[in-house]
Amino acid sequence: AIATGSSDTLTNILNTPLKSPPGTAYLYSSMAAYLLGPIIEHFAQMPADQYIKQNLMGPLNIDSATWGGGVVDTGGGLFLNTRHMLKLGDAMLHNGTINITTVLSANWVNQSVATSQSFFQPYGLLWWLYQPEIKKPTVYDSYSAVGYQGQYIFVYPKYGLIVVRVHRVENTRDENRLLKIFWEDFTNIAPTLVQ
Repeated sequence: AIATGSSDTLTNILNTPLKSPPGTAYLYSSMAAYLLGPIIEHFAQMPADQYIKQNLMGPLNIDSATWGGGVVDTGGGLFLNTRHMLKLGDAMLHNGTINITTVLSANWVNQSVATSQSFFQPYGLLWWLYQPEIKKPTVYDSYSAVGYQGQYIFVYPKYGLIVVRVHRVENTRDENRLLKIFWEDFTNIAPTLVQ
């Protein structure tokens, strides 16, 4: 089984000082998401990769799931092919049910795509929420899972639509790397759109 993180990573996360007291501010942190692996292991009493495979990936027939670096990194280390990203989006679109098999509870799906706290409204439980109109800032009609350097699963329930965006991983730490990635994608695809 794959180990959930390394003890060094976990120790470093747990020793990182808080920027503000719990319950007083919102700050996205991959470190917080990373802690889900050890939490799963603690409560499931089994390795996180086995639990995730048994309870999510297996029922969805997702066999491409691999963890980068040989550890379960729930903060950004899951690798899936495009078809399997679509399956995850489909499970969310259909309230946790795929081909009449319930994989996720509808209650959990609905809670995941609702505002999770009052400090930053457009964020659920690991899902980013989008509003249809600027005039209605607290109404969200679509959501996405956002992965490392431009990997997305967008879900638009109103239209029954799932959009997956995949991108190559850039190894540079240039502060403008995401802007460059989006611009390179646009300039590469734009000529095909006008033909």
